[in-house]
Amino acid sequence: PNLHYLGRAGVKEISGLQVGYLSGIHSEMYYRNRTPAAVREKTYQTHLQKLIKEATAAKELDVLLTCEWGQGYYKLLTPEQLPTVKTKPPTKAGSKKVSEIAMALAPRYHFAGTEHAFFKLRPYRNSEAAHVTRFVGMGNVGNPDKKQKYIYALNAKPLKGMTDDEKKQLPADCTLCPYDYQHVKRPSESTEGGPLKKIRLEKQDLSALDKQRFSGDYGGNAMAWRWQPQQSEGRFKHRGNNRKNMFPKRTDCWFCLASPKTEEHLIVSVGNHSYVAMAKGPLLPDHLLICPIEHISTSTESTPDQKSEMKIFESALQKCYADQREELLLWELHLPTKGVSHMHYQILPVPPGVVGKAQDSLMTSSRELGLDFKPMPKGSEVKDVVGTMPFIRFKFGNDSPSYIADVDPNADVRPLFQLVRRAAASAVGQPSRANWKYCLTDKKEETRMVDVIKHKFKKYEPFPDSDDEEG
Repeated sequence: PNLHYLGRAGVKEISGLQVGYLSGIHSEMYYRNRTPAAVREKTYQTHLQKLIKEATAAKELDVLLTCEWGQGYYKLLTPEQLPTVKTKPPTKAGSKKVSEIAMALAPRYHFAGTEHAFFKLRPYRNSEAAHVTRFVGMGNVGNPDKKQKYIYALNAKPLKGMTDDEKKQLPADCTLCPYDYQHVKRPSESTEGGPLKKIRLEKQDLSALDKQRFSGDYGGNAMAWRWQPQQSEGRFKHRGNNRKNMFPKRTDCWFCLASPKTEEHLIVSVGNHSYVAMAKGPLLPDHLLICPIEHISTSTESTPDQKSEMKIFESALQKCYADQREELLLWELHLPTKGVSHMHYQILPVPPGVVGKAQDSLMTSSRELGLDFKPMPKGSEVKDVVGTMPFIRFKFGNDSPSYIADVDPNADVRPLFQLVRRAAASAVGQPSRANWKYCLTDKKEETRMVDVIKHKFKKYEPFPDSDDEEG
């Protein structure tokens, strides 16, 4: 009665624990090859999507079971600490997909096999959850070496039964998340003073990862992290098309309407100087962006026309969702980045009861990072408060003031990019959706979601197309 068959992929509750599982071996061939040899990798991709969907519904994952280890497990280990695994060298063991899954779903325990080695990694902190994760590699079943355990006894309290204080408790030997870094450079192999002493970390550049969307029968779109430009004029066949041709063309920005990287099927409404689009990888179905049409990197560079029109869109969205008994969470970031930065507001409609939770969560996490959010004086603009400094601004609730915190341009800003979204995700009970990259879906579903938003917004549309027909 206590033996459970799990299957290929998904989440199942066992003795109160939410157990996620993914069978199979991942191959980079799927992402680099469009030939029929990649067909079997489509099955893995389908199972991966099933796990992420069910884990998102479960909200918190107690246990994750995978065949493969996460690639990069070794990055905070000294050479002497590396396990003796099947793969040679041991730094080649594991799968990028599994490490990405572990980062996104943040299980309390992660068990994996295939490397024929029993190995316990130090507990590591999660960027997507308050609790730590413990990874355990399991030995080969039936092996005679008693040290290479293939059975592991676990007495774990389900996350849903733990208090916030219990989740936040950090073990003395806790480290950072090893999967989160591309390179680890050590001036010295000495571990004196703790596992993180004398270690310099280089954050992974996600924009450089090989995550191309493949077309045809051999690829799936749901895990696409970079996308191909759409050829259809779509929403811009009338007035909007003239607007996008008014400004200098950029080919390196996803938010510039003249760029071939713009995904026009995400557009909800286009004005003269700005537009509204559904967010890529939305936290909730109505997660929106308000963007200037012309490329600017921060709101301190915006023109009076851009400011006025973006405010018109904000007011229209506020009225639209107020009639549905929802209030808006709004935020904008201006942080140093190696990539292209196109200024935008993020808009998330939520029930009124969520507003206070989101603000409390954000204030708590920001204090831990040394940020000091202060209310903006009435009538002031961002540049009046922070000048040219990097900043984070948020306005949670329709009648609430804006809060802003300037950011030291020389500080490590990497934890700040998902700071506000993480607080919002926690407040709406969706912590596993804190990173947009793990919330992607295919174009057909995105188009359906945008059509629903357009229908809601049609009555409040401040810039209706005269050429649009009633239907």
